[in-house]
Amino acid sequence: MRSSSRSLNRLCPVAISLCLVLAGFAGLAQAAPPRFVLDQTFGGGGFVRTPFDADDMIQDLLRQPDGKLIAVGTTTRLLPNGFEYHTSLVRYNLDGRLDPTFGTDGKVTIPASSSGVAGALQPDGKLLSVGRTVTSFLIGDLTLARLNSNGSLDGSFAGGSGIASPNFTRPCHGASVALQADGKIVVGGGMLYEPQASQNFKFLVARFNSNGTLDTGFGANGYMTTYIGADSFPTSLFLRPDGQILLAGYGNLGGTYHFALAQYTSAGVLDPSFGTNGITITFFPQSSASSIFGGELEPVGEFLAAGLASSDFALARYMPNGSLDQTFGNGGVQTTRFSVESRANAVVMLPDG
Repeated sequence: MRSSSRSLNRLCPVAISLCLVLAGFAGLAQAAPPRFVLDQTFGGGGFVRTPFDADDMIQDLLRQPDGKLIAVGTTTRLLPNGFEYHTSLVRYNLDGRLDPTFGTDGKVTIPASSSGVAGALQPDGKLLSVGRTVTSFLIGDLTLARLNSNGSLDGSFAGGSGIASPNFTRPCHGASVALQADGKIVVGGGMLYEPQASQNFKFLVARFNSNGTLDTGFGANGYMTTYIGADSFPTSLFLRPDGQILLAGYGNLGGTYHFALAQYTSAGVLDPSFGTNGITITFFPQSSASSIFGGELEPVGEFLAAGLASSDFALARYMPNGSLDQTFGNGGVQTTRFSVESRANAVVMLPDG
């Protein structure tokens, strides 16, 4: 499993129902870019809407080897005195119909007050979901759940509950999850660095054993945090072929947000061969990297980060050591203006590069 960021984070943030849209290639030509049109064989004219409760959002999208799609996200239930948040998942057949063999009529709501952000598939068909418990709008603890292929919580995970919440020293949010070849689970996210702060985070990377316990041989007792300015948060995680772990997100330096990347060794410490002491900052104005991608750029090992810079799409290409690729765009970076405010949430490579 390379990275949860290859799926489309925040794919369709609409209220009332989970919305999934599929586009197909029409007339791929070598000299012309592909033209995207709605796939009329999927759902009702190329899209499906799946209602849960008052306000629902897809945060991640996974494709099984058999082509079925799993949407991971958060559903909000309206209560007499407020709201209740749940991690919820939906599995769709190839034609967009709900898969009745998954959960209840294709839908699963995890019975814990939590917000689902990202997912990953294991080779055995089990499903990982990461997010946070919801005790207020911003504060919570990282949660990692594992489900069987039928959508039930895995009783062999996290002491039988199926949900691991390690209760770190300070509140944490999970943002991404990936599976190592040895079955260990790597989670990226953020940890509040001041107890009184409501939203000032630092990078967090944690590793769990396959049974849901923290891998105490990783970092400091299973996790490592990295301070990158007044507020920093990694939105994406990528496992590199050599075992290194790359986090991408944003960092606030001098009151301005910029692309921020940190690379860790397989032991959970910052990699001194990457960037400056394991950290790379790219100084777009008011920017944050929201997705990272690198698989198809191997074997040279370059990778892309995409996000927002001054309300424009922002894209940067890096060399394996974290330096910008000077042959790309304007000194390794490129911005694209669409309208008043635009941001890129994911990036993929076409076969022609």
